[in-house]
Amino acid sequence: MNDEPVANTLHRMTEGVDEGPVLMIEDVPLNEVTCYHDLRCAVYRHGFDLLASAVLELQQGRLGEADFTAQGDGGWGTPLGDDVIEEIERRLSTGRYTPLIEAVRA
Repeated sequence: MNDEPVANTLHRMTEGVDEGPVLMIEDVPLNEVTCYHDLRCAVYRHGFDLLASAVLELQQGRLGEADFTAQGDGGWGTPLGDDVIEEIERRLSTGRYTPLIEAVRA
C-alpha cells in the first residue's frame, strides 16, 4: 500500500506471533499481478517456493543456524478495510503501484 515491495519471510516459529528469527526475506515477483486476487495468489505461491528453496539450502548445508537473524516483537496484523483493498486494486489496474512498475522495467 505504501509503494513498498511485497515480500515473504521465512522464520523459525516461537511462542510469540511472528517473532522468531528470520532465515530468508524475498520480494514477491509482481510481473503478472493485475488485481488484488492475483496479488494474494502470488504471495501464497511464492511462499511455498521460498519454503522449498530454504529446505533444500538447509539440507545441503548452504544455510544454517548462523543465517537466522533476530527480529523484534511481532504481533497480529489488522485486516485490510474495503477502502484499502479498493486503493490497491486501483493502483494495480492502472499500473501505478511502484514495485509493479519496477518489475515491468526489469
